Amino acid sequence: MTLLTLPSVGSLIAQQLSQLAPLAEQYLSALTLPAQLLCGLFAFLYIGTKLWSTWSRGERIDFYPMLRPFAIGLVIVFFSTFASLLDVVVYPIELAMDSLLASVQEDFQAQQSAYLQLSEQVRDAIAVFERTSLEHESLIADETAASATFLQGVTTASHMSQLLLTGVSYFLQIYVQLAKLVLLLIGPFAFALSLLPGFQANIQHWVARYLHVALMLPLITLVSFMVSILFMGCLYPTFIELLTPYANAGYTYADYQQAEHAQTMVQMLLLLFHLLSSALYLLSPVFAKWLISLNNK
Repeated sequence: MTLLTLPSVGSLIAQQLSQLAPLAEQYLSALTLPAQLLCGLFAFLYIGTKLWSTWSRGERIDFYPMLRPFAIGLVIVFFSTFASLLDVVVYPIELAMDSLLASVQEDFQAQQSAYLQLSEQVRDAIAVFERTSLEHESLIADETAASATFLQGVTTASHMSQLLLTGVSYFLQIYVQLAKLVLLLIGPFAFALSLLPGFQANIQHWVARYLHVALMLPLITLVSFMVSILFMGCLYPTFIELLTPYANAGYTYADYQQAEHAQTMVQMLLLLFHLLSSALYLLSPVFAKWLISLNNK
């Protein structure tokens, strides 16, 4: 897969997965019936255990804890509505992050286009100098032999790191959609099991996990915004300043050496910042977990 098709394919897959929610709700409605049966069975065990422990200690019966199975049963019956309420909690954050990213996309694409156009002009100017400078032909041959392999390796690594950055971004988006589908399908059973001794925390764990996964998507968008700001406000202006003196023909041999050096520096910086940006994307689940852990304290 080439660099040009990876973003479009990843975006298409993420969009198609986001449209699977209606299909998942159909399967969810089919799974709620066995979950209700389990909830009813566990409700008898729950109520019986509570009554037996209360009578054995000679205490008065507290009926409020007995309502827990009925409340959980109602949640299971309307589980898709319950999950939608959790989505409503995250939706304003997701909407704000999308708006934030959209506000910089036009400037980012303009800066990127300017850099790519300038980079192409520099390569053309270098090629013209190599073809026409007969005076320095032997020096250019030695220079090319010494540096071409290194520059090609750095450029290839930079392109691969850009593929990695794009792939990590869309992989996380696809992971979020799949994880939400899995959590929706197992949710009713997790709620029913919370009536068993030792599983009382199932509801809290499921809600925390669902919010953790749901928060990852706006955090990924926030990371995309930060990466765009970094490239637009720092890297691309730096690259343009480095490459502008070498965009036109009419080099001296010293200019030729500086142009080759500038190209190498640009590719090395791209490689470094692509790797750092990929690491920042991979930390999105950690940030989401950190937010949920703060809410649980």
